[in-house]
Amino acid sequence: MGLINDFKKNTVLLQDAASEGDAEEVKRLIHISYPKAYNSSALQYAALNGHQDIVEMLIPHSNLEADGRDALLFAVSEGHKEIVELLISVCDPKACDSLALQKAAEYGYKDIVEILIPVSDPMADDSWALKEAVSNGHKEIIELLLPVSDVEAALLQMNDEQVQFIVEFQQEMEAKRSKEHLTAELSDVIEQAPAKKRRM
Repeated sequence: MGLINDFKKNTVLLQDAASEGDAEEVKRLIHISYPKAYNSSALQYAALNGHQDIVEMLIPHSNLEADGRDALLFAVSEGHKEIVELLISVCDPKACDSLALQKAAEYGYKDIVEILIPVSDPMADDSWALKEAVSNGHKEIIELLLPVSDVEAALLQMNDEQVQFIVEFQQEMEAKRSKEHLTAELSDVIEQAPAKKRRM
């Protein structure tokens, strides 16, 4: 009975050490506790608090199939890009209709959205990630998501104000592209002008 109690106590201590970023204590406890306990909460706490070294230590000892998604969501919610990169290599970012991408779009973490787009499904849940970006006014993220989203499906979920926002944003982007195209053409003309003058 004492051994079981020690094991349980060590499991709680492991969670605390992971949460606090105490790598030495995690190393000491990892083999005399049960890291998969409580939905691999030691991994989740480490991901939430941005302790990348501890996340790396805990990955081989955690139940990633069942609990990796939650650890990924915690890392996304706090903007821990390096931990997100680490976790998407070992768990499914498409889980729960690509919820990690939706959360990154909601919170405005552009660098994380860039990482998640290729490994997620931006059209999941009627392109909810796009709706989240629009709802929170994250223009850089909207620009990333528009080409890979089902815009019509997303518009059906938006209120009138959000629809107006996205229409105006698309018009703004089109005007920007036209201006960039004209600027590029003008630069070409200017570069060619001196050469023509020299030939004359």
